[in-house]
Amino acid sequence: MKNKKLHVLSISVLACLLLLTMIGVSGFAAQKQEDNEAFADVIQANELRFKAVEIPAEALQQQIQLQKRGRNAGPDAKLSKTELTQAAKNAAESVTVDLSDYFSENLAAKYQSVRNAKFQSLNMTDATVDSGMVESHLISTENVSDTQKNVKAKFVEWDARIYDCNDGKYMVTLIFSRNTLTTVTELEDGVWKTVGYHDDFLEFIPDSYDPVMGVFDSYEQALTCVQNLDVEAENPFS
Repeated sequence: MKNKKLHVLSISVLACLLLLTMIGVSGFAAQKQEDNEAFADVIQANELRFKAVEIPAEALQQQIQLQKRGRNAGPDAKLSKTELTQAAKNAAESVTVDLSDYFSENLAAKYQSVRNAKFQSLNMTDATVDSGMVESHLISTENVSDTQKNVKAKFVEWDARIYDCNDGKYMVTLIFSRNTLTTVTELEDGVWKTVGYHDDFLEFIPDSYDPVMGVFDSYEQALTCVQNLDVEAENPFS
C-alpha cells in the first residue's frame, strides 16, 4: 500500500514538473515572438526614416517625362535645373510617407519637419534617390516594462545618390554603413513604435570600396543606373 502511494506521488510530481516545463517553454516562445515582432517594427521604422528624405527614383523618372511632355520636348531633351527641381518636388509629393505608423508622435513630427524642410529648399546637386537596408540582425532585447522594450540590432544601410558634376554630367554613388543601434520602443496599437535611439557603433565603408557606380550624360541615365543597381552584390560588408 505504501509503495502504491509512493508511485502515485511520483506520477503527480512528474506531472507537475512536466506542466511547469510546458509553461516555461510556452512563455519563452511567446517572449521570443514578441521580441521578433519588435525587431520587425524597428526595421520598418528605419526604412521609413530613410524613405522620408529621399526622392524616389521611379517617381522622379515619371515626373521628368511629364515635364518633357508639358513643353513638347523630345525624349533626348535635357531638363533645366529649375525643371528638374520641380520634377523632384512633384515626385516627393506623389509618395505618401506616414511616419506615425512606426514612430511616436513626437519623433514622427520631428522627422516630418525634416522632410518638409528638405523639399522646401531642395538641392538637386546632391540628391538621395534610393535607400534601404541589405542586412539586419537582432542582437538583444531588454524589457523595460510590459509596453516598453529596448531593441539592439545591427544594420547594413545603403544610400544611392546622384550628383550634378556641373559639366552636364551626373554621377551615381552607392554608400554603405554598418550601424549597431539600440532602439527605444513603446507598444502602441499593436506596434512597437520607435521613441528614441542610442548609437552604439557606426562603421563606414572600407577604403578598398569604390562608391562611384558611373558617370552619365543625362539625369535619366543616372536614374536608370540607380534602378538597376544590385545592392546586395555591392555590399562591402557581406
